[in-house]
Amino acid sequence: VPHGLGRVLRRGGGSVRSASSRARALSDDEKYLRLSRERVAELLDHEITHFSLQEPRQLSLQWILGRKTEVLAEFLHKELPVLYASRIKLLESLHGWDESEQLVAIRREYSESFKALRLVEFEDTTRFLRVLVELKKRHKDVVKRMVTGVRAIQASDTGYGREAIDEFLNRFFHLRIGTELLTSQYISKTVDVERGGDGIITPHLDIADCTRATVATAIELCRRTYGVAPEVKVITPTGDVRIPFIRRYFQYIVLELAKNALRATVECHGASGDMPPIKIVISGDGTLVGIKVIDRGGGISTDNLDMVWSYLFTTATPATQKDVLGQSEGSGRLAGFGVGLPLSYLYASYLGGSMHLSVMPKYGTDAVVHLNAIGDGTQASADKHYGLSTPTLPEFRRNPNW
Repeated sequence: VPHGLGRVLRRGGGSVRSASSRARALSDDEKYLRLSRERVAELLDHEITHFSLQEPRQLSLQWILGRKTEVLAEFLHKELPVLYASRIKLLESLHGWDESEQLVAIRREYSESFKALRLVEFEDTTRFLRVLVELKKRHKDVVKRMVTGVRAIQASDTGYGREAIDEFLNRFFHLRIGTELLTSQYISKTVDVERGGDGIITPHLDIADCTRATVATAIELCRRTYGVAPEVKVITPTGDVRIPFIRRYFQYIVLELAKNALRATVECHGASGDMPPIKIVISGDGTLVGIKVIDRGGGISTDNLDMVWSYLFTTATPATQKDVLGQSEGSGRLAGFGVGLPLSYLYASYLGGSMHLSVMPKYGTDAVVHLNAIGDGTQASADKHYGLSTPTLPEFRRNPNW
């Protein structure tokens, strides 16, 4: 095998293993078959099918966040190929995917990441870290590109309804959150090792302070869009609330809810100086936190109420969607691509929480989020409001619609 590919094929055998493990298993006089890069790439393509047949492991966040870097590295080396292979095969199960420029590119990039992971040893910390950083950069804008491609397929004559597409994307993004959480935790702990970092978790996240900072960003986006913004009051009736939590996910959820409330309020009342304030009430007991975003922005129309949790629903114009496509998640515009609310729900669910809306027609909306402290919840343990489903991959294989 060419130097640096990290693969050898034992003569007379049929399985591909890492060079280091094979070297330990064989004596010096045993022979190896040298393979071209093209042959190795072909073998790795076959491995994608093999790994996709394995079930991604369901782990508690407490386990993920509590592992030492060496243990986490070995687990990542085994689990990430399963997660990437599962997404590749899930994508290929979507009829018409190979006719979408976006989806073809995503499939190719996931294949590249799978192969990179199979061709590196986790014991080589420097190279392994570099591979993880590169694959995170490679997939940083996958959400918007994925939704763009799937929306185009749904709009064509494929027979996919909204519920089928939402189910597909929920599963796909659920796998993505697992990958993001694992890789971010390892990278953060490895880079911050000298400072004794806790990885991506903030041990004592001040919920009110983080909310105020995030709301300030939303207000700035509102002013940039409309020239004005209503007042936002953050209320803490139970005093300061601090829990161990992942800051970036909390900020994403709060930012999306705040942007929705700001936009609704301005568009309902106009750019007048007497817009009603938006209230954000925060309470908690150290293990469970509740956040309620209260606006008087006219509520949600009956026609749209069932659609707000769908990845296919957006009020943005095609030009705006094209603009937003190149931006990172949760930034850039007050309203844009239409994935903020369903993704926020998925983040909350993955972290053991829940989210729901209470709508007063022609008056306003209350968005309520409950979050467990990290370690008290497990993956996908939230309630199933509005039909959110994250079925396992075999259920998709049995589904005749796919």
